[in-house]
Amino acid sequence: MTKLFETISEGFDNFLYALNCYNQEEYYEYWEALSLGWIQMNDEYIMSQPNFDPYNLSGRDPYYSYKIRN
Repeated sequence: MTKLFETISEGFDNFLYALNCYNQEEYYEYWEALSLGWIQMNDEYIMSQPNFDPYNLSGRDPYYSYKIRN
């Protein structure tokens, strides 16, 4: 399978899972399933940047930046 087909297939499966959760009134799982695509896309974007250091958390989140500085 190509990467594009895998991505489309995973997205469709995730959509069906979210729809199923909504129909069963599991709203927490529903919102988590909807946000999964955004989280994956954001993570892939961040990790693809040049000089990305997975162990350096400064600059990613204000809380972590504050904790690392102090």
